[in-house]
Amino acid sequence: MMKEILDLNLGEYITMTATAEAFGHELIIREIESVSRNDEADLFPIRVDAYSIVLVRKGEAFIELDCQSYRLTGNSVMEMGIGNLVENVSFSPGFRGYLLLIGQNLMKEVLHPLTGLFPGNTVKLKYLYPTRILDTKEADNLLEIIRRIQKYIADKEHFYRGQMIKNELGILIMELNYTLWKRYSDKGEEVTGYRTIKERFRELLHRYVREQHEVAFYANQLCLTPDHLSKVMRNC
Repeated sequence: MMKEILDLNLGEYITMTATAEAFGHELIIREIESVSRNDEADLFPIRVDAYSIVLVRKGEAFIELDCQSYRLTGNSVMEMGIGNLVENVSFSPGFRGYLLLIGQNLMKEVLHPLTGLFPGNTVKLKYLYPTRILDTKEADNLLEIIRRIQKYIADKEHFYRGQMIKNELGILIMELNYTLWKRYSDKGEEVTGYRTIKERFRELLHRYVREQHEVAFYANQLCLTPDHLSKVMRNC
């Protein structure tokens, strides 16, 4: 039997992880080491009402996202949209990395002045390619931005604290988008049949995951056999 999904808004998640650095109930940054996560296995499966970024600096992370397994190595980044289902997370010994979660309202404020800068296929590319391996310069750039955000979160006396945090988040999003476009800008319209099925499956999963846990249900919705759907997802 599938374990009940823990649905949390970002404020609830921040309350549960009170040792992390937070900006109100709109932003949280967690520095993660493999030993620090041993007591959180019971949180999964979990769905947080927030946009998430995982940056791996050392070691490996294993993340099961929307029934798809991902392996992240050093200098890898992963972006997760609002409402993604995370079923399991584990880390190799010696792992070091960062987790950022950004609330919907803050994300809208950050993106509003930037949306005209993004190509029309940006959302599709993020959906198709949630992970990527960065070169050292790209990873260092992201780390510098994250550390500046941490600095402003900690400096509660700074007159422009909130705006500085939003500015840095905007820079972070633009850097992430740039790493995505460099690798996949020519693939937004070239979606294979397997990936088309994967997109439709994820949409169904988001809609029915609380009630429907059998592969046969989703295969029927997609006019596939359960074996074929399983094969497609393994080869995506």
